[in-house]
Amino acid sequence: MTPADLQRQLHEIAAEVPPSHHDPSAVVASRVRRHRRRVWTVTTLTVVVALVAASAALWATGRGTHVRHVVAGPSPTPGSATAEQLARFHWSDLPPAPIPPRDDASIVWTGHELLVWGGEVNGPKATPKSDGAAFDPASNRWRPIAAPTAVAQRGQALTLWTGQEMLVIGGLTSDGVAPSNDGAYDPTTDHWRTLPPRPLGMTGALTGAWDGHEALVLSLSGTTTAYDPSADTWRSMPPLPEPGEQEVVIEPSVWAGEQFLVWAEWQHNVANGNVVTGYSGIDLWSLDPTSGTWKKLGDRATDPSFPGGPQLAIWTGTEVVLPGAGQFSAGFGGGPPPVIGPTGSRYDPSTNAYRPLGEGPINGSSLEAVWTGGALVRTMLGPIAFPPQGTPTTQPSRGTPPPRVAVAWDPASNTWTTLPSPPSWGFNRQLIWTGREILSYGQDGSFRFGP
Repeated sequence: MTPADLQRQLHEIAAEVPPSHHDPSAVVASRVRRHRRRVWTVTTLTVVVALVAASAALWATGRGTHVRHVVAGPSPTPGSATAEQLARFHWSDLPPAPIPPRDDASIVWTGHELLVWGGEVNGPKATPKSDGAAFDPASNRWRPIAAPTAVAQRGQALTLWTGQEMLVIGGLTSDGVAPSNDGAYDPTTDHWRTLPPRPLGMTGALTGAWDGHEALVLSLSGTTTAYDPSADTWRSMPPLPEPGEQEVVIEPSVWAGEQFLVWAEWQHNVANGNVVTGYSGIDLWSLDPTSGTWKKLGDRATDPSFPGGPQLAIWTGTEVVLPGAGQFSAGFGGGPPPVIGPTGSRYDPSTNAYRPLGEGPINGSSLEAVWTGGALVRTMLGPIAFPPQGTPTTQPSRGTPPPRVAVAWDPASNTWTTLPSPPSWGFNRQLIWTGREILSYGQDGSFRFGP
């Protein structure tokens, strides 16, 4: 028996071992602790002016600057599923993987396998990993993938599928530092290669998209670059033209067929003696990667239909869906903080116009969303009520696992359909549409949702 045969048999035996069960309250507590690390607090003072005696009130609101960027790459035989069809799907567990479950991993769909690499395994301290695995839905089996020798372990990386390789760019190490080296993994050869160093300024939270030829990458500082895998080179492009005094705090982005769209949310504080006034806004920018030209398409200040502050942008082939996030914006700007559209919006690039998404069972507080070609599917811990602004948001009671919810949005009717509940509650899962079913991967459980 060769070592390869022995390894294969060991993995076949491991696939038959049932997954372990975790105490829900302990896992929830761990999830909360982890995500507190990603939330930064912005504090500002507001004063009553004119003839009213000056008084200050302290406002605080948190916004994570991390946005998940998982691109389900081009499938050789793309399929679609409507909300009506999805309602007849059912959930089942994935077999145990040869790697420990983790959050914020680099995940892509290759056309026939789900690739999972890196990410963070929870514990007293979240630990980034450098191992990975591939799942084949046809055989319902995992296989380990090669570990890179010159690509540092990390979580929260910008992850893109080129059609041949999984690109892993940026992210955070165990010390919260961005790694200096990036990598590309080819599942056909089970081989990693190291990318050339990123241009200066490409640090911190990165956003980006694959345009069919290059990886377009943007940092919160506005630095913009493109990576060409065929030439293995980076090229610099003009930076995002936001005014320097406007600090960009989040940049949901998407490749929309012919242009790179970025919703840049910014904040700006102005001090006048002991009085600090906060301003905030959101601008929509379009980048033509061929000419390297940025164009401003709109902003929240002048367009009443502009979304309150999207955190996720999904291209459907004809429009961009901006799911509601149900949180408060980072800035304040002349009054109460704007709500980040609890119901979400849909943006039509051909008309540069927005329409609201219909009210549904999930109106925010979840970044778990995927487009199936015929419907938008969202999952989350459970429905969260959104009372009038200024009223605390309803949360599940302490020690009680929240309900399990999955819904599908139909773009034709602008309505939501409740789907069968996932087999287990979870947190921070990543969803991938394979062309036939949805694969849900995360620290709290991994499932498939199909016919």
